[in-house]
Amino acid sequence: MQIREVVSELGQVDTYCCDASLSLLDAAQILTKNKIGALPVVDDDYGLIGVISERDIVRCIAERADEFFGSCVETAMTSKVITCDPDDQVEDVYNVLVANKIRHIPVVENSELSVMLSIRDFDRYRL
Repeated sequence: MQIREVVSELGQVDTYCCDASLSLLDAAQILTKNKIGALPVVDDDYGLIGVISERDIVRCIAERADEFFGSCVETAMTSKVITCDPDDQVEDVYNVLVANKIRHIPVVENSELSVMLSIRDFDRYRL
């Protein structure tokens, strides 16, 4: 089974994302409001440039508490992002998530962010 089939079955219409200049507090509020664990960070052309996760935000608070409210997403985001393609096999992508100890993976098609998948999205497809 391919990733595109998972995306189709999930029927996910909206993919929340943000700009690198967004404040960390605003990013945290988007994550909380939408009950999601990570936000893709995109440029003006919707190209993926990073991911900001709950874990990134907590790490920033722990390491630089005095700077948190003045910091933007760019200072805390993960910029070396592991992505997948809609044509990738579900099992292969799941194995990448597990091997790299990550919980979210952006699906990128033609250099543009398509959707963000969570490791939970793979639960029904694992054998």
